[in-house]
Amino acid sequence: MRFWRGLIQRREVRICLLCAMVAMPVGAGCESTSPFLLSAFNGKLPAGGVAGDAVDENDDDDGVDPNDRTIYEHVDQLPAELRTFQHFVGSSSTFPVQWRALFVVTAGEGGFVRNEDDIEEYMLAGYMDLLPPNSDVGTTTTIGCVTLTLTRGTRLLGMRSGDFLGEIVTLPGNTSQTPDLEPIFAQDVRDIDRNPNLPIPERIVFTTLDPNFDCINENDPCTQKAFQFFDQLTATQEVGTPVDARSIQGTLCSLGIERAPEVRLDLTNDGGSLPFQFVPGGVVLWRVLNQSVDTQTLGQIRVAWTVVDANGNFVHIEQP
Repeated sequence: MRFWRGLIQRREVRICLLCAMVAMPVGAGCESTSPFLLSAFNGKLPAGGVAGDAVDENDDDDGVDPNDRTIYEHVDQLPAELRTFQHFVGSSSTFPVQWRALFVVTAGEGGFVRNEDDIEEYMLAGYMDLLPPNSDVGTTTTIGCVTLTLTRGTRLLGMRSGDFLGEIVTLPGNTSQTPDLEPIFAQDVRDIDRNPNLPIPERIVFTTLDPNFDCINENDPCTQKAFQFFDQLTATQEVGTPVDARSIQGTLCSLGIERAPEVRLDLTNDGGSLPFQFVPGGVVLWRVLNQSVDTQTLGQIRVAWTVVDANGNFVHIEQP
């Protein structure tokens, strides 16, 4: 069984780090511990961990009746326990890593989040308006080189992962010196109470306004930088080749489906999530693989994902 021992490093930002403990005394390197967050991380994943396990993604014996198929149009139609998810970013790289992503959801009358109480819940968690409220369907905004469109509702909300109000999160280089490097994880939490159960978005988009994460080709959103490596000494100088969505497992770009650096929420309950879909009530976990930071092979997976549903079943496993 693969597992990680860890501590939670609490910061006055919206990210909590899970520090790998390899020959590290308890309490070293972390200001305080949070058993709740640690137990949530361990308890949400099936026995066996996230990387390298032999799991059949096509196994139909998942307890879901294929004839009982519901399509959810609004978050309030979901059972309460499925209206949130947990989001982790981890790294096995020996170099420090930063990332940028955006949780995106439509809101207002006709939107995914249509009730005012639910909208307030999203805003308290850290979502912000990406467009002026009461915008018309079809209104767009460009973030980086990615154009986001209001497809329904009257508001488009977004919550940032990887940075918040100027506070940048850096995953330290993994120097455990073991053949199979233990990843170091960060977990997004709500602004208001540091709760790791985040209001579920419709999309996770790898984009940002940060000029340090610009596009390689401004006309191609799939080239929006998503993960960047930094020098091992100071973690301030960019090194190697950044990772864009073409090299991130599960994105529409890497699958060649659309020029969209994103993954999307599965709004059915039939147990048949597509390769680019995550599920309500579950866990999404990204891991930067331990590869050369100079890798330039187009389309080579450099960041893999694991998706687990609310019942602890694997939906997607790492497929580098």
